[in-house]
Amino acid sequence: MADLSANDTAVFHVRVRSADPAALQRLLATEGVDPGCRPRPRWVGESIEIEVYVDEDALSGLNSDPTLVVEAAQNLRALGSAGRAEVGVGDRFDGGRIAPRGLGEAV
Repeated sequence: MADLSANDTAVFHVRVRSADPAALQRLLATEGVDPGCRPRPRWVGESIEIEVYVDEDALSGLNSDPTLVVEAAQNLRALGSAGRAEVGVGDRFDGGRIAPRGLGEAV
């Protein structure tokens, strides 16, 4: 899977559909396109659809290919940044002086 911590390049989660299996094979061979560890193509009508992770440089190339229908691009870097913004700063356990609360067990 694309490494979101490696640099500041945006990574998008997209669904790509095509009636041409060769076009999808070219897509998977494109640099910057990552189908993840278990690609799961599926038939949608007369087309094959697959979900992939794409860096922002490769996304423009996908959009320019007339044999591919690209949809539902979600910027995972922005999503991760929004999630990290919710996390507080500092040590909530005060250097080990405050015990965590919850149903967990001390090991």
